[in-house]
Amino acid sequence: MNNLKIVIAGGTGFIGQSLCRYLALNNKVVVLSRSLKSPANNTYGKFDSVMKDFENVRTVQWNGKDLGEWQKEIDGADVVINLAGKSVNCRYNKKNRKEIFKSRVFSAKA
Repeated sequence: MNNLKIVIAGGTGFIGQSLCRYLALNNKVVVLSRSLKSPANNTYGKFDSVMKDFENVRTVQWNGKDLGEWQKEIDGADVVINLAGKSVNCRYNKKNRKEIFKSRVFSAKA
């Protein structure tokens, strides 16, 4: 895959970072993220430092539920990958299972 526009929802996470690094070698990558760079967002800070050498990676804010300016990034995209959702690195109790499920359904519907 070369010279594609690839949109990755939730691309700042563990899997998303590796995928972005690989895909950004020969493509334009747009990451949809709930939180842009801020001191309170440790995951994004790590993502930002990992991606600093890739000029063809951009991050656009979205909330994973509602339509907004981010949807313009999907128009004309060659590939859309949805990695968004609550982390599965948690106890699998009833509440967390429900949140994991809902977070993936809402982001896919958006």
